[in-house]
Amino acid sequence: MDWRWAFAVNVAIGIAAMLAGRAVLPKSATREAAPLPDLRGAPLLNS
Repeated sequence: MDWRWAFAVNVAIGIAAMLAGRAVLPKSATREAAPLPDLRGAPLLNS
């Protein structure tokens, strides 16, 4: 077995987890507006 098998197994697990999440998790009733990005704090991410 090489790395491709490990990748294929993880892709299958990821797809199964996404489908299970869509089936189990409740849908949100309303969609809230996304907050504006913090432009003053953004440079701190690179420091």
